[in-house]
Amino acid sequence: MPTPELLPCPFCGSTSLDAHRGYTEIATYQISCMNMGCECSTALWSKPEEAIDAWNRRAPGWTRIEDCPEEWKDGRLCVLKFIGSSILLARFKYCEFYEKEVWEDTTGRVVFNPDFVIPLPAGPEK
Repeated sequence: MPTPELLPCPFCGSTSLDAHRGYTEIATYQISCMNMGCECSTALWSKPEEAIDAWNRRAPGWTRIEDCPEEWKDGRLCVLKFIGSSILLARFKYCEFYEKEVWEDTTGRVVFNPDFVIPLPAGPEK
């Protein structure tokens, strides 16, 4: 069976990707973006096909935070991504303490320096 083609990085669009074995005692596989400004990767998977499937399933539409459209800053929940780190839910809103609009997570903490953003899809109509 032929190996499925890897889609470009959903964050930076790079096609410089690395499919490799993880560095653990058991056989694990991972896909990583080799763009030094991005450095995202999948979790570790037990089979190479699972890692490829996980990479290709990632949501398209990520935008660099500085290019975030104004309509995404209307208080809706968005997903924020940090280079080489985790993701979290947040919304753009006015913060009285900082006296400006900031990204705030779902617990009310201000989020500093996210790198990418994507809005959550709208829920079903009532």
